[in-house]
Amino acid sequence: MRYGKSLISAFVSAVGRGSHLDEWFRGFSALALLALLAAAAAAQSTGDSVFIINQTTTNNSAGVVADYVAGEIGEGLQNQFPCVDYSSPEDVKAVLDAARDKQLLTGELSQEQLAAIGGAIGARYVVLVSVTVLPNGQTVVNARLLDTKTTSVIASESETAADAEAAFANAESVANKILQSFARIFKNKCEPHWTGTITQTRLIQMSETQSLKTSTETKSKNLTATVNILLQPMTLGFSGRSSAEARVTQNFSYREEFVSNQSTEIPCREPGRNTYNKKVTGEFRKVQTEVGGGTEVVTVFVRFFDDGRYTVYASGFKPVKTAVRVETKSNPAECRPVPASSVRETEDSKNFAYINLEGRIDPKNPDVLTGKKVEGDLQTGQQTWTWSLRLVNPNKKKR
Repeated sequence: MRYGKSLISAFVSAVGRGSHLDEWFRGFSALALLALLAAAAAAQSTGDSVFIINQTTTNNSAGVVADYVAGEIGEGLQNQFPCVDYSSPEDVKAVLDAARDKQLLTGELSQEQLAAIGGAIGARYVVLVSVTVLPNGQTVVNARLLDTKTTSVIASESETAADAEAAFANAESVANKILQSFARIFKNKCEPHWTGTITQTRLIQMSETQSLKTSTETKSKNLTATVNILLQPMTLGFSGRSSAEARVTQNFSYREEFVSNQSTEIPCREPGRNTYNKKVTGEFRKVQTEVGGGTEVVTVFVRFFDDGRYTVYASGFKPVKTAVRVETKSNPAECRPVPASSVRETEDSKNFAYINLEGRIDPKNPDVLTGKKVEGDLQTGQQTWTWSLRLVNPNKKKR
């Protein structure tokens, strides 16, 4: 039996107060952001999941209280509902990087934009948390629950405290009221399933210099390719304990540079002068860059063996489109050098995702699978896989 489109996926995000994710959000055009994320959300599952955003942008007491509200809601979801998918701000950033735009966004993100962000990562509901300290010292604690499908406000809770110290009691009250709203939405039922993350990283960091008779050549290569796999069984679906659907984000960035510096002496003849030997220098430079990325959904399979081994496997990854740019500049070592340059832009695709992992079950903690695998070296290409999976089993008796 296949399960899906149910319950909760909680994303407790530290957006604001100078976080990298907040800076990334502000690198978007408001119009482009809405268009890109709306398209992404329309193409994905509308499972009932939750994305919590802390909108408070200060490091003072207001920020601390806002963190407390977001934490209380996240912890409440975990305690009250056994089926919860979790993600970090880095996971969210990886997913949204696939729709990155180069334009700048000025001002705060609107309620509709934040709803679109939640929808793009598969979240049906978004909780917006904000805390404000008024000039008279009073602290206002606010939390809104949005439906990303309709961009409507389901619940809005706000309380005012005499000061920041007293605001923690109000923060807990606001969090409890939001959780009561969730209690009217979700039903406490689910089946055992795997959740967690898998990350694959491929790096190349190479630089070498060769001295020849009349020239010096320098070559460098830098590659960063990442695959982030986020299991979202309650949003995307799963099949018992053997497999779960996962959202995959691939990002590819490659730069290769070749520089040749020449220094020699050649015979030259200028008008009105006899031929003479002249020391000349020249340079040739070629830079190739390739960037791209994309998102998709794949099935992650988990298999166990009698000897205590387990495997985690995923296949069927689609190639991601990349943009290639090759730029050359030359200033030849000649008597009368004529500089030249060219730029060539093409499109290509890359498919570097590969997940075939193996480990041994910890008898003391068989419901948690973690590990790290490293292959190769930085000169030719080093690949690293890390994984952390957890079996959510609401039917298991607690000790």
